[in-house]
Amino acid sequence: MKNNSIACKINKVNKAVMLTLCLVGPLAKGVAQVSHGGKPLYGPFSKMETASVTAQPLDLATLQAQDMELSEGGDPLRVGVTRQVDVDVVDKATRLPQKDGSVVYRQRVVCADATFLTLTFDEFLLPAGATLFCYDGTGRTVIGSFIGTDTLPGGVFYTQALPGSVAYIEYREPKETVGQGRLHLKDVTAGYKDLFHTFKGTIGDDGGCTPDVACNEGDGWCKQINSVACYTLRIGYGTYICSGALINNTKHDKTPYFLSANHCQEAGNVTQWTFYFNYEASSCNASNEVTNHTVTGATILAKRDKNVGSDFMLLRLGQNVPESYNPYWAGWDLNDDITVGCCIHHPAGDVKKISLPAKLTMGTGYYAQFVRVDWNNHGITEGGSSGSPLFNKSGLIIGQLLGGNSSCKNTYGSDYYGRISQSWTGGGTKATRLKDWLDPAGSGVRTLAGYGV
Repeated sequence: MKNNSIACKINKVNKAVMLTLCLVGPLAKGVAQVSHGGKPLYGPFSKMETASVTAQPLDLATLQAQDMELSEGGDPLRVGVTRQVDVDVVDKATRLPQKDGSVVYRQRVVCADATFLTLTFDEFLLPAGATLFCYDGTGRTVIGSFIGTDTLPGGVFYTQALPGSVAYIEYREPKETVGQGRLHLKDVTAGYKDLFHTFKGTIGDDGGCTPDVACNEGDGWCKQINSVACYTLRIGYGTYICSGALINNTKHDKTPYFLSANHCQEAGNVTQWTFYFNYEASSCNASNEVTNHTVTGATILAKRDKNVGSDFMLLRLGQNVPESYNPYWAGWDLNDDITVGCCIHHPAGDVKKISLPAKLTMGTGYYAQFVRVDWNNHGITEGGSSGSPLFNKSGLIIGQLLGGNSSCKNTYGSDYYGRISQSWTGGGTKATRLKDWLDPAGSGVRTLAGYGV
C-alpha cells in the first residue's frame, strides 16, 4: 500500500492550500454544509444593532462527571447538549431594510462556555428568492446560502456545528416577499467538547497517542482516508459523535452508502445526522488546521445488534457527496482476509487519525462475529471511533469498530470489529444485512475495489 505515497503528499499540500483560502479575511466562504453560494451582507463585527438571545449556560462540571460514568472504549461520544431558545426570526430579529426594498433580519445566539453551536429550526418556510446565512463569532465559518427547497422532512432544518459560543443568523427576503417567510429557531446544541480545536487544552482531544492521517503513517492510504468521516447525531437532549466510511456497491454509481456501527444509534430516537468529511490536519501534528465539508441527513437502511450479530449499521446519506470533497467509496472483502492494514477514525471527536494494528485474529465465543485487533503502542481507538472501518493490507474494509479496552492509557490494549462477512447475510432480511444494498444485482462477488478519486 505504499504506491500512493507521492499522491498522498500532494493531497496533503492541496488540503493545506484549501484551508488557507478558507480562513483568509473576515466572512471568507468556508467549505461547509452543502449550500447555494453567495455571501451575507453583514458580519459579526458589523456595528448595526442586532437582536440577541442567550441560551442556558453549560454546567461543565456536571457534564464531565456524567461522562466519567461512560466507558472509554468504542462508545459513541457525547459532545453537546440541547438548549431551548424559541426565537421567531421574522418577528423578533433586528429588521434592516435595504435600498432595493429587501429586508435583512439579523439574530445573535449566545451560549456561555460552548465550544460550538448547532442551530435547529422547526419552521423553515422561505419564500422564493429568500436566502439564509449562518456564521460564527469570528466570521471564519460561514454556511449558506440556504433556500426554501433545503427544508428537511417534517419542515425542519438544522445546521452543521459553528465553532465557538456565538452564532449569527442572517436572513434576507426580497422586496416581493417581505414578511412572507416563517423561520423559527427552536433550540441550539451547545458543544462542550472542542471538535474544532478552537480552545487549546479543552476536553475533546484524543490524548495525543494516535498519528494524524497527514503524518507518514498515512502514506499509501489516501483513498481510504478520503472515505472516512465522523458524524454527529442527536439522541434525546444529547449530541453524540461516531465514525464510519463511504462504502462502494457493485454498480459503482456513487450511491452515498455509509457504513458504521449499530450501537451508535441504539439508545433511542435519532435525529439530526451531520457528516463531517475531510476533518483532518493539513500537515502532521498541525495545530488548529482543519478543513470541514459536511452533508446533512441520513436514513438507516440495514442494521444488526451486537448481541446477535456484528454490530453494523448501513446508512444512506441525505445528500449526495459533492465531488469537491474528493470522496472515495471504499471497497470490501468478504473472505475474512484479516491481514494487517489500518484503522482510520476520529478518536474523541478529534481530527482524523490512523492506527496501525500489531495483530489481527478471529474472535471466539461471544465475539465470533468479530475480528480482534491488538495494538502495539502505534495508535488506538477511543470514544468517537465507534463504527470506523478496519482495512486489510489490500485497502479493503473487513469490519467496523465495536469497541474494546484500548486508550491512550492502554496503548497495548485490544478492540473488536464486526466482520463484514457476517454483516453480509446478517439476520437474513434486507433490513438486517448488507448484500441487498452493496450487491444489488446479485453478482455474488466476494471482493470489490473502491471507487472514486
